[in-house]
Amino acid sequence: METDISRYEKYVPSVFLATAFAYMVWVRTLPYSSMVTEDGVMFSANDSWYHIRVVDHFVENYPTVFPFDPWTYFPYGSAASTGYGNLFDQIIATVAVIVGLGDPSGRQVEIITAFAPAVFGAATAIPVYLLAKRITDRWVALLAPLSLALFTGQFLNRTTFGNVQHEAGEAFFVGIAVLGFILAVERAYTEKPTFAHIRDGDLGILSGAILGGLGLAAYMLTWPASVYLLAPFGA
Repeated sequence: METDISRYEKYVPSVFLATAFAYMVWVRTLPYSSMVTEDGVMFSANDSWYHIRVVDHFVENYPTVFPFDPWTYFPYGSAASTGYGNLFDQIIATVAVIVGLGDPSGRQVEIITAFAPAVFGAATAIPVYLLAKRITDRWVALLAPLSLALFTGQFLNRTTFGNVQHEAGEAFFVGIAVLGFILAVERAYTEKPTFAHIRDGDLGILSGAILGGLGLAAYMLTWPASVYLLAPFGA
């Protein structure tokens, strides 16, 4: 009986989280049939056309960074790094290259790009659940991804199929960053890591800090203005 209870406690939250993820992807991909035509994907919002242009460049010149965009601030153009970081588009392009076995078709690139915000938006439920779990327990924490799955407004709008916005990547990466730094602070109080741990190769004790650093770096490479987050983390 105890084994059955332990299995229940172990697997039910994971199943619930997977269900929330699947539901969020489903809701966000409802526009698929009205946006995908024989001629291609009819992207929504101006930013979507910018991102598909950048992804196309990455795919055609992989892994060369997109250096200059002649169409932004037309007719003068601008450096690609002026407004957006490129990580969001690089991830999409990498998936397209893998799916297309090194030479994806234009249609494959468009569909993968259109799916990206929905996947990023749904994946945000994972760090949100883990964050809530740190301050409550695994059962109460399930309310966090449930609430996220039912959110409307700009979070839903900017993580919908065909509305390719870098904010979808922002939400996911900032969740990873905050989760990592919370784990790092907890470890600092309980295990008191020192440089000796790094010297001895004991990086497990620094896993939270590493996760937080990677999440913050990814966040900043997706949206450079997110450098402001360094202030509260530093404090």
